[in-house]
Amino acid sequence: MPKLLRNRTTALLALEWCKKKWKKSRYHSDYPKIRILNRSARDLYGWYDEEKNLITINMHLNRRVIDIIDTVIHEYTHYTQDCKNLYDKLWEENAHRPYREHPLEREAYRRQEKYGKICKSEIESWYVISV
Repeated sequence: MPKLLRNRTTALLALEWCKKKWKKSRYHSDYPKIRILNRSARDLYGWYDEEKNLITINMHLNRRVIDIIDTVIHEYTHYTQDCKNLYDKLWEENAHRPYREHPLEREAYRRQEKYGKICKSEIESWYVISV
């Protein structure tokens, strides 16, 4: 079986897997686009911009294939959430808690932890190197 590489193709395959697994968000009319940055001033593995409906992956911090997959799953989870209306409200209510304990973040971390290795295994089975 071909090995996944730490690149844009892996991020796109993970995005396709998320689309099949969780379908389209009820808060957006389209699936999200994905952008890959090799460097970013932001110290984040990735982020979701609900205004642009764009998942950004910071390759500088995503050192392993599983990091890319986990980050895509995490940010896709935010795409499926009502971030526009709930994120800031819940952030204020949970300001006394660490970042990872924000309710929408907890859901995203749980999902990436539960499905990261499953996604990796399944997309490896799809991946065919064309010569």
